[in-house]
Amino acid sequence: MRLLVVEDAQHAAQPVVERLAEAGHAVTYCNDPDGPGFPCKGLHDPPACPLDREPIDLVVVARDECGATPTIRETGAGCAIRRHVPLVEVGQHQDSPYRDFAAAISQGPEGAVHAVEYTAAHPLPRHTLEASRVFRHVLDKHDLTWVSANCEVHRHERSLVIQLLPDHEIPLKVVEVAAVRVSGAVRALDPDALAISVCHPRDMPSPTLP
Repeated sequence: MRLLVVEDAQHAAQPVVERLAEAGHAVTYCNDPDGPGFPCKGLHDPPACPLDREPIDLVVVARDECGATPTIRETGAGCAIRRHVPLVEVGQHQDSPYRDFAAAISQGPEGAVHAVEYTAAHPLPRHTLEASRVFRHVLDKHDLTWVSANCEVHRHERSLVIQLLPDHEIPLKVVEVAAVRVSGAVRALDPDALAISVCHPRDMPSPTLP
């Protein structure tokens, strides 16, 4: 995976980065680890912002000081949260500003790889909740109240993949309507996603929406 690494202090992420690299993951930064915390790459050269130009799967926030207020070097974490990029925190503290946003938490670098891979393997909670809500509405409108509206939404690099997972077969027409409505709702929630695709048990090709 391609991971954006953010740290609260210079070189705080080094032990985490070493473990991620050993596991085969590639990392990128908002700032030069050996340079100042401000300005970030995006302010110095807007097209260089990794969230805009790189296929980021998730963001890893490595915290050494574990303060209650983000430092200037952690600005990229806020940018990633706003774009709904899954966040893993390493070095969590009870006063961490990320406790309500982190998909997974590792107390130290030794658990970072597991936290990252666990997060990547699981659906996005907010996206999945919204997709399921709209899928439920479509099924009810077509008198399919007895069919479950299970969905999963996963992030792949900068794009989203929505899986429609009803527990019974549903008519193709309903599948088509649901694909359009659900993808539209997820797009409204996450306008920064590069593309959104929908798949379902019928394996019907679904357009990738810009």
